Amino acid sequence: MDHPPGFSFIAHRRLEGRPTFSVEGELRNATGRGWKRVDVVASIYAGQAYMTYCVKALQHVVEGESRRFMLVCRETAGSDLPENVSYELAVGKAVPE
Repeated sequence: MDHPPGFSFIAHRRLEGRPTFSVEGELRNATGRGWKRVDVVASIYAGQAYMTYCVKALQHVVEGESRRFMLVCRETAGSDLPENVSYELAVGKAVPE
């Protein structure tokens, strides 16, 4: 199932001073069901221009659970980036239990 509704991201932030672009946060499952796998996707932008993305798979996310995660984008440097670099989080795919 792609992009299922009912997930939300809370308390996420980019981690400074890392060798690669890294984001930590928390995913809340308010979908009303459990999931065998949930892919968290960070899309990275420089200004309005899309640069790349990275994915973190979370295993066995139960109904009503909030799960902490850390995404490490190995192909994107974590330092010496322009000021206008930003990211957006989304659930890319989820596999039901």
